[in-house]
Amino acid sequence: MKIYLLPVLFMAVVFIGCNNDDDVVPETPVPVLGPKLRSATTHFLGKNGFRPGDKNVFTYDEYGRLSLKEYSTYDIVSQKFNLITVTRFTYQSNKLKTMDEIISGVQRHITHYTYTDDKLTKMVRNGEDITTEVTIQYLPGDTIQAFYQHTNGRSFTYVFHAPEGNIRYEKTLNDSHALSSVVTNEFDGHINPYSLLGYTDILFSNLSKSNKIKTESAYYTNMPTSVPTTYEYTYNEDRLPLVQTITYKSYPSQDVETKMMVVFEY
Repeated sequence: MKIYLLPVLFMAVVFIGCNNDDDVVPETPVPVLGPKLRSATTHFLGKNGFRPGDKNVFTYDEYGRLSLKEYSTYDIVSQKFNLITVTRFTYQSNKLKTMDEIISGVQRHITHYTYTDDKLTKMVRNGEDITTEVTIQYLPGDTIQAFYQHTNGRSFTYVFHAPEGNIRYEKTLNDSHALSSVVTNEFDGHINPYSLLGYTDILFSNLSKSNKIKTESAYYTNMPTSVPTTYEYTYNEDRLPLVQTITYKSYPSQDVETKMMVVFEY
């Protein structure tokens, strides 16, 4: 199945007095309080019901900042999860500095983050073969534009409207500046568990503060085989989802339906 798809940590810096101008000023982050997403396990619907697919496990440092993400896939033969990717997060001046991914112990992808006036303005992902540079512009009306330039010469532009911190409208333009896709989303008033991770991934998939309940999409190039349409949740007493069930339909006919379930732990 082909699936398509910021909050920045707000922490103050406490400056410690130094003896002379040559001393390095140590950084003391203010702890990030609140609930923490510990794991997210995906289950795919088969003819015998839901079966495990993959799992992300999250670890935090002493200040409550995300420090480690471990991604595993499920082996139906051994009936256990096998670790595939380990991602480490480093911080500077209380902002995410690098996201370092090691895939299968061999491939390495490092994403560097750049800020201007406390706003994230650039992400550069250095891969094995291709480097992707994402330049971010903040436009009027809660709109953000991200331009993706790959070292293989390809590029695309992603524009989204995010009033109240939720991506309600998004569109993608290909490297010929032709409209590639348009997606609209509806949200509930509950907390998106991925937003608790406190970092911006290169596709902005952690940005929205609330959970999607409905998605409508149209694609004009690179047609997907299926698209998400509706989302259902089971919540705990803290208004955090314990289970998310996503319904996918074939595109563009929408005559074939399947589901995916995500189980969250805090």
